[in-house]
Amino acid sequence: MSKKPLNMGGLINPEATPADTGIPQRGAESDRVGASRSVKANPEERRGDMMSFKVKPSVRDRIKALAKDYDMQIAVVLEEAFDAYEKKLRSRKSAD
Repeated sequence: MSKKPLNMGGLINPEATPADTGIPQRGAESDRVGASRSVKANPEERRGDMMSFKVKPSVRDRIKALAKDYDMQIAVVLEEAFDAYEKKLRSRKSAD
């Protein structure tokens, strides 16, 4: 005697909207600062290289707080800060 397959159709409502859990879901649009950065990155740039450097504890705390306040990864905060600093230096150099 073979078993009848279970009908799971009653467990799923395709018209329903999922409850907001506050946890980002794959493929969901994000309005975070810097969130689209990895999406537009060069495929060669997807992999993150490890870097170790020392900073004052106060600087570390400021970086961590900024990342937390804007819901960003620390690496993204540092990348965007570096981009802004590099742009500032280049504009200063071109003004000379």
